[in-house]
Amino acid sequence: MNKAAFAKYASVGILMFGIACSTVLPEVGSAGFYVLAVLSGIVFFRPMIHSVPRSPAVALPLAALAILAVALVLAPGGFSNLIALAFFAPMLLVGPLATTLRIDGQTTIERIAIAAFVACVLAAGVGMYDGFILGGHRAGYTVNNPIHFGAVSLIAGFVALVGLYSPNKLIRGLALTAPLFAVGAVALSGSRGPLAAVPSMAAMALAVLLFQKTSRRHALTVSVAAAVVGVAFLAWLWNSPYVLELPGIGDIAAYLRDGFVVDSSIAQRLEMYAGGLNAWTNSPLFGQGADFIARTAELSADPATFPRYDHLHSDFIDFVAIGGSLGLIAYVLFIAAMPVGAIVARGRNAHAVQMLAYPAAVGYVVLGATNANIGVIAQTILLATLCALVTYLGEPAVGKQQ
Repeated sequence: MNKAAFAKYASVGILMFGIACSTVLPEVGSAGFYVLAVLSGIVFFRPMIHSVPRSPAVALPLAALAILAVALVLAPGGFSNLIALAFFAPMLLVGPLATTLRIDGQTTIERIAIAAFVACVLAAGVGMYDGFILGGHRAGYTVNNPIHFGAVSLIAGFVALVGLYSPNKLIRGLALTAPLFAVGAVALSGSRGPLAAVPSMAAMALAVLLFQKTSRRHALTVSVAAAVVGVAFLAWLWNSPYVLELPGIGDIAAYLRDGFVVDSSIAQRLEMYAGGLNAWTNSPLFGQGADFIARTAELSADPATFPRYDHLHSDFIDFVAIGGSLGLIAYVLFIAAMPVGAIVARGRNAHAVQMLAYPAAVGYVVLGATNANIGVIAQTILLATLCALVTYLGEPAVGKQQ
């Protein structure tokens, strides 16, 4: 097989394993992703070194990994902490993926939208099967952790919105319905974090369309007016008894507003957050190293009953606990990769790149506030795939090919 043929099939595989499989076949997606990314790095090593690292969506994750590696080496535990970088390995492979997509040059926004739509339909199907056929309390447990299932489904739903920029009416229809399937899957999963992220991602997607379709002045006026109305509504809702009735979100509001801890899950999160912040305070520059998360149960108020988790249920807390302020910088760089890549995007697909990058970045921030995302395999592979797509679609030459 020559390089052109490899790039052709690998580009299809990137969308299939990186996006379409992300919701219901995360293990298959993970295996396929790593095989394609490593092979792409070997086959296209020279062109990758010469061109792709100049893209922010490739360079910023690499900088984040380097900074995090320094923090881990200088933290307690030294070089043994570097094993934690394996959780972020997909971000090291953005360059090979972007190079493969660029050399093939046939990955269109239509293909991306279809891959995301398939992911959302599969997620909704699994959600209904788990909930209505198996009678599960929280859908998604047959394929993934329900929270991670909801998170990946939601991000995929908004990725499909790139199809709105297609001249094909069918693709635009699929793009509009994909978020509905995604939100349905999230609702069936019963996950509070993904439910809370829906309004913020939807607001960002609407803001992107507004700024693209109208003048900057008009867009700013409407955005400010909408923000004022939104804040007023949220203030009213916050002070009303109705907020406590909202599925999932009501539990969070009960604690934040009334100081009432509804269940053990919230209580455990609060203890982990406090422990992570204390770890940052005690070692503000380099953090406590990767071993700190394993010791969370021992440091809890009741070590005998506190569950042993692989993370502290918040991206921000995870990064500052294990890496201190350097870890926080690494986290910001991971999040900034897509938006900065969209800012510098040129060519026919620039607007589509903005729709791809901005809602997804907001989603990763909001989702990461209440659970780990960057470092969890399914979400990290999806993030790496999106960074590669931002890099590829943002190149001026790509617009001429589509």
